[in-house]
Amino acid sequence: MFDQKKLLEYTLSYEEYPAFESGLTSSLLVGLYNVLSSSSIVPSSAHVRIIAMFMYLLSGWILFSTFSEHNTFVFSLLFMLLLFTSRFPFLWLSSELFAGAFLMLLLWSVTQNLPFIVISILTSLFMLSKPDLIFSGIVVGFFLAFFCEKKNLKCRLINVVIFLTIAVAPILPGLLRDGLSYLAPQGRAIFSFGQHYAAMVAKHQMVSVRPDPWLEWEAYFTPVWGQVRTLTGVVISSPAKYLDFVFLSMAQSIKNFLRSNLFLLLPVSIYGWIKTHHSNLKMVSVFLLSGFIPITLLSFTHTRYIARFYPLFLFIIYLYLTEFKTTNRTVSRLALVEFTTRQQEGFFILCYLLFVLALQLYQLPPVFTAGHWFPD
Repeated sequence: MFDQKKLLEYTLSYEEYPAFESGLTSSLLVGLYNVLSSSSIVPSSAHVRIIAMFMYLLSGWILFSTFSEHNTFVFSLLFMLLLFTSRFPFLWLSSELFAGAFLMLLLWSVTQNLPFIVISILTSLFMLSKPDLIFSGIVVGFFLAFFCEKKNLKCRLINVVIFLTIAVAPILPGLLRDGLSYLAPQGRAIFSFGQHYAAMVAKHQMVSVRPDPWLEWEAYFTPVWGQVRTLTGVVISSPAKYLDFVFLSMAQSIKNFLRSNLFLLLPVSIYGWIKTHHSNLKMVSVFLLSGFIPITLLSFTHTRYIARFYPLFLFIIYLYLTEFKTTNRTVSRLALVEFTTRQQEGFFILCYLLFVLALQLYQLPPVFTAGHWFPD
């Protein structure tokens, strides 16, 4: 609730330009809403959550109707129902839905081979929506600048300049106001690390009274790490203890994957990734998944974080099911056998997706009734 409240309190202005670590895109979107609305924080939260849900679902529809010549309305509707019943559109924290929406629009722009300037804008909106997405956004941006089009080195370097220019543009007001200090760490990393370390070790403390790990995280952090207040200092002071944290983070993330049903999509999406012939999209998906790296090193994957990854796994399955189509009656026997095999595989995958949909429909009513989902 604190994160949503902090997001809603921002009003667009140069004097109070959002911090680089706060998620620029999400803050600026809410700031623009606050300029246009004078509602108090309770109705504002409802309005912003509706806007975020609309963006998330609209981006999903745009993405899952990309290859309209390869599928029907019912086929696209199946993927939209999977996205809707995943419960992610009902998340309490709107910034996660903004990130997921921009990720889907980024994937759509690549599938449509849109001009690189459009791809750069959507990549920048995605990477700046949450601070832990900056790493994967930069990797994706540079990859697309060099490999999304078959051009000479000069054109690729121009693409890099375009991407960097667009990525820096939202940061520019902060740089003009504060200089390079605007980019300097402001303690968010160690604060996040301390809270998540405390949350994971608190449950192992067999004492009658345990301090709240989110509000009093230093009670767990200081006895182990002392007065270290940088993530680099944490790693250097005790690499072995930090490695313990990383493995605890991975274990907690796996539990949250189960809660979000992401593991149900995992085997089918891995199979689809291996089989699909969209090489650029395969690499883009891998680089987007690299967003798990900073999450694991600083905290753990909350269930709400998966709002930006669940559509990606769905899209990989969608890619595989839509890419193979033939209408040539003179097709060779070998191609015909492959086509028939694909049809059989597609049928089983669709049956499996219907099973996932049925499970998610069973899980949805409590969330739908409450009007929000607050898993962690």
